[in-house]
Amino acid sequence: MVSKNSIKWTKELEDRLIKIYPNTLTQDIADEFNMSLTTIRNAAFRLGLKKDKEWIRENSKHNYQFNEGAKKNQIKKGAVPPNKGKKQTEYMSKESIEKASKTRFKKGSTPHNTYEDWKEVLTKDSNGSFYWKIKVPGESRLIYKNIWLWEKNYGKIPNNHAVVFKDGNTENCVIDNLECISRAELMSRNTIHQYPEELKETIRLKNKIIKKLKIKNK
Repeated sequence: MVSKNSIKWTKELEDRLIKIYPNTLTQDIADEFNMSLTTIRNAAFRLGLKKDKEWIRENSKHNYQFNEGAKKNQIKKGAVPPNKGKKQTEYMSKESIEKASKTRFKKGSTPHNTYEDWKEVLTKDSNGSFYWKIKVPGESRLIYKNIWLWEKNYGKIPNNHAVVFKDGNTENCVIDNLECISRAELMSRNTIHQYPEELKETIRLKNKIIKKLKIKNK
């Protein structure tokens, strides 16, 4: 177990997350790692992890709730909300209604923190890395620019793949610096970080040779 205040992801933690994420409720993973649900989700996004489709279908049959952040507070299927069919004045005091009306969005208004289209913002993830996000027309929130750039140029990212930065600099978010690799290859790349620099270079060279041989033999 690690402290919830820790944002340092070790290779062992990432390997464990990669192994169990596809077939485990994210809330259960957060409990095991002693981290917040948001921290786990951010790490899964960074590593290109997704839930296994067959696992989702199977668990759906057993009425699992996948909105995990609110699963403990969800109204059970068939239950009747306590305020159903009632006027607001029947279940709220006059003072509460007045307070709520002050914070309610007026029709046609937008939140104060809404970004203009094409606005770019540099954000920091739970692992301490910086990523560019962008407000794309039609989207209600900021999305990761590297994901948007790749899908704009090459189409939807395949399952079990991730868009990574060739030079390792997550702030250098241009299409020429992006590549889409399998989760297995990403895991392999993360693994070599534990080795000395000389050995890292040898492993990288070996992988390049293997890749060229595969292309040549196609």
